[in-house]
Amino acid sequence: AVLSTQIGHYGRGTGAERVIGNKEMQIVDGTPSLLWDLAGWESRYSQQYEPPYSNGDLIRSVTPRAKIIGLLRNPIERLYSEYLYFWQQKTEVRTPKSFHDEVVKEIGLFNSCLKSKTLRSCCYSSRAMNEVKIRIELG
Repeated sequence: AVLSTQIGHYGRGTGAERVIGNKEMQIVDGTPSLLWDLAGWESRYSQQYEPPYSNGDLIRSVTPRAKIIGLLRNPIERLYSEYLYFWQQKTEVRTPKSFHDEVVKEIGLFNSCLKSKTLRSCCYSSRAMNEVKIRIELG
C-alpha cells in the first residue's frame, strides 16, 4: 500500500499510468543508472535512515511480470573508466596511482559509513553523487 501511494505521488507524468493500464506494453531502457540511482531519497524520506524501496521495487509494482536483464562490467574496469571519463574536465591529472589513492580513501569512507548505518543506507547515500571521485558502491 505504501509503495502504491509512492507511485501515485511520484509516478505522475513519468509514464507509469500508461504502463499500469497496458499489460502488454514492452519498454526497453538501456540506462544503467535505472538499476541503482535513487538520488534525492533523503529529502523525500527525511525521517528514515535508508530508502524504503529500490528502483526494482518500483518497477515490480508497476509491471509485476517485467523481465529485467542486467549486463555487468568488470567492476574495477568500470570504476577506472568512470574515474577517467566523468572527471575529464577537471584540471588535475588522472593516473593509476591517483586512482588507487582515491579508491583506498573511498573504501575508508564507506567502511566508516557502515559503522553507523546499514549497507543499504551507505550504498544509496546521495553523498556519493556529490562529494566523491570514486563511486565504489556502484560495484
